[in-house]
Amino acid sequence: MPDAAENEKPNFRTICNFKRECKELIELSEENLGGLPEGTKVSMDNGYFSGPNLRYLEQKGLDGYIPDSKQAQEQKGKKAKEGPYSKDKFKYDEEEDQFICPII
Repeated sequence: MPDAAENEKPNFRTICNFKRECKELIELSEENLGGLPEGTKVSMDNGYFSGPNLRYLEQKGLDGYIPDSKQAQEQKGKKAKEGPYSKDKFKYDEEEDQFICPII
């Protein structure tokens, strides 16, 4: 006999607490609201800050506001750890599509 929980639809709480993927949240919102217009603003906490999530939002034409961990710390009034390999120290070379190590 299948577990009752297996038959339940996902909800915001279960998705937020366990998956950290915005795709399911967006799809659930679209289902509940009958779709989302292009340019809809979406705000999530820094746990959702990842390349796949940002790409997904871009592909859907949604305007995502998701802080990275450093921004989240600063918003809480805390000083983010600084070190020689902090993300902000790496320079992006758009032509080569790569980041350059700050120590070089």
